[in-house]
Amino acid sequence: MADPKNQITGADTVEKLGQVMGEGMDQQVETVSRWVDTVIEFGVTYGFQLIGALVFLAIGLKAASWAGGRVAKILEARKIDVTLARFIGNVVKVVGNVVKVVGIVFLVIITLGNFGRGCPS
Repeated sequence: MADPKNQITGADTVEKLGQVMGEGMDQQVETVSRWVDTVIEFGVTYGFQLIGALVFLAIGLKAASWAGGRVAKILEARKIDVTLARFIGNVVKVVGNVVKVVGIVFLVIITLGNFGRGCPS
């Protein structure tokens, strides 16, 4: 018969499992804590730049739409063909949107430079 002192009981197994899981949980908590700290640091460092970029985008979209509509109305008032006036108005909107996209690309490049990743050459 086996020696009762060397036998593993259910309580021992649960205790050892708790220790192993506790170590794994500690690592997970530490990892999550580091991610939260990184996100908070990013938000503090670049939050106003991000908000500014979003405001810039919203204002730019509105301005491009307004300018395109205004150009179309002016051309229609000067008795230009309605189809041509709307086409030119839409071209103005598209050009405004392209300018915004180029601006956003530049902002992304600058932000990547802040993170230590330059443009690939």
